[in-house]
Amino acid sequence: MRLFIALRFNDEVTAKLQAAVDALRSQSIRGNFTRPENLHLTLVFLGEQPDPANYIRALETLEAYCLKIQLAKTGRFKHEGGDIVFAGFQGGDELKTLYRAVCRALERAGFACGGSEYIPHVTLGREVVFKQSAGMAYVDRLLRGITIPANAVSLMCSERTGGQLVYSELYAVPLKKR
Repeated sequence: MRLFIALRFNDEVTAKLQAAVDALRSQSIRGNFTRPENLHLTLVFLGEQPDPANYIRALETLEAYCLKIQLAKTGRFKHEGGDIVFAGFQGGDELKTLYRAVCRALERAGFACGGSEYIPHVTLGREVVFKQSAGMAYVDRLLRGITIPANAVSLMCSERTGGQLVYSELYAVPLKKR
């Protein structure tokens, strides 16, 4: 099974992000847009794994605190045939601290973590081709200032069901209150 560790969003944040996805869709010629139930912030991608039990045990040792993070603007990873468009975060130091805490928990359990620079983002669409260059600025206005409470870290499973990507939460560990 294909696993990743992520922050999930409450209904209010999901609705605001979905409004940004809808705006992105309206500004695009084409794209593969993230469905509301799949919106999340990946902390660590684990890839194909035979059994989630060891990752659950690792997450049970996680020592990290609740935090609030704020969206800043859209960005994109350019690709031939269409870009990955994402919501980026203001600052990001607290998120990187959480990422490092998750990596420490995984490493204590014997799993490798990291390897490349962590760029926290929420994917809004893949293979996106804009109608005009001002399309991202329009989406930016909807994202600016959205605050996301992070109260738990989730082990997620990614599966293709009926031709659609479905993300399921396998386990969630609450973050400590400050």
